[in-house]
Amino acid sequence: MGRVLHGHGLRARTAFVHGAHRVEITEVLARRYVCCACGAVVLVVPAEVARRHLYTLCVIAGALAAWSHGELPAGSVRAAYGAFPIVGAAARGWPSLVRWTRAARRLWPRLGPPSGASPRRAAHALCAKLSAFAPLPTGHVPDDAVAGAIHAT
Repeated sequence: MGRVLHGHGLRARTAFVHGAHRVEITEVLARRYVCCACGAVVLVVPAEVARRHLYTLCVIAGALAAWSHGELPAGSVRAAYGAFPIVGAAARGWPSLVRWTRAARRLWPRLGPPSGASPRRAAHALCAKLSAFAPLPTGHVPDDAVAGAIHAT
């Protein structure tokens, strides 16, 4: 007999999503299933929610596109895409941009490893690849990268 999954309730998960004017904090309901054969619990979330990340894939792609294609400084990208206001010396950059570029292979396995001499160049190449997955391409790489972020998973 094969494994049978049985509904095991819902679990709320915090995620940062695009809002009207800023990134907003919201709760995403994740459906839990338990395997009747082995007792393993499976958590099913929407495709936009990345494993082990608070920001959704669209927010990550938008921030990387603004940093690489928009050539904005990391501090400006953080001000536009960050969920929390940061003041003082910490507001200079945003280490998450480099972390997300390095984690791109795990976030979007279909794209392969990021290529580029620097993290910003690797993010530039990554966003170009993501834009190819946009369902209705506009020709504007930053917008297409956000649209293709979910479809590239």
